[in-house]
Order: sequence, then structure tokens, then C-alpha cells
Amino acid sequence: HSFKRIMDDMDHSFWDNVETNRVESGAEVVLMSFKDMVKDLRSKLGTRIDLWHWGKLHTVEHEHLLGKVKPLNYLYNVGPTSADGGRYVINNQAHRKSKNDFRVVHAPATRRLIDMSNTQYSLGILPSGNSGNPFSKHYRDQIDIYQRGEYRDQIMDWDEIEKYNKLKFTRK
Repeated sequence: HSFKRIMDDMDHSFWDNVETNRVESGAEVVLMSFKDMVKDLRSKLGTRIDLWHWGKLHTVEHEHLLGKVKPLNYLYNVGPTSADGGRYVINNQAHRKSKNDFRVVHAPATRRLIDMSNTQYSLGILPSGNSGNPFSKHYRDQIDIYQRGEYRDQIMDWDEIEKYNKLKFTRK
């Protein structure tokens, strides 16, 4: 909680840059930091502020186990795509706090909405699709739906599942 007291005292010695010949105030340091931040954003996003969007910096790449090795990432990984959300929100897609890098390092592997009064029918989405095989038609087939915040039906009723499948499952 000490930073709260320092923020209230712009003349605190904490603010002084000891590598200069003068004593800087908190207001000067905050203004200088703001200018540095704008310069950094302009270098990353361009000079048109109206085109700056969180999703241009905050991106997510759904990494396959084999996609950890370049150039296999181009074949196996899904993305990168823009990511909404952040570290302290329900849509928890967080980046490293200590780096000037906003790429997502952890996020939910799936999203599900389950009505506990009727668990036979629910909604869900997998960002990379239902298959871990990049040659399957179901690999990457849900990323667009996921990005739009939409869901697919998840049918849990055995008879309904059999209607949609060509394969017949045996019940135990």
C-alpha cells in the first residue's frame, strides 16, 4: 500500500531520478512516462490514434504441442488473433505484467454455459476446434465463432447425440 501514499505526495524523494542533476517531482515523472507511453504506442500502432485498439496489442495464439517449434507453428497453431479481455476480468486472457508485451500467456481453454436446471443441453466453444489434428476439418473450425463471443450447442442427452452421429455408441 506504500505506492498509494507516494502517489498522494508528488514531492516525495521516490520520484527523483538520481541520474540527473536536478530533483524531479512526481508530476514531471508521470508526464514523462505518459509521453514515453504515447511514443511507444505510436511505434507499435501508428500515428492515427483513432485506429488504436486493444486487440492489436493484446493477441492470442492457441499453441499446439508441436507448434512450439518453428516453423511447425504455422501448421499447428491457431492464430494469432486479437484478444479482448484482460487479467482481472471474467474473460481472463492475461499477458505478462512485467514486460511491454501484451500477447496472451494464459486464457481459458474453453467457454461453457450450463443451465444447472437442464444439464442435458448447454452451450460451449473451443477456440481451436474439436480436433488436435491440423488435417481434420474440425481443426480451427471454431476460432471465428469464439472470437465473436458466440457458442455452439453442446448436447449431453444420449439419444440426441446418437441422432447427430453416424457412429453408434454403446451404453455401459
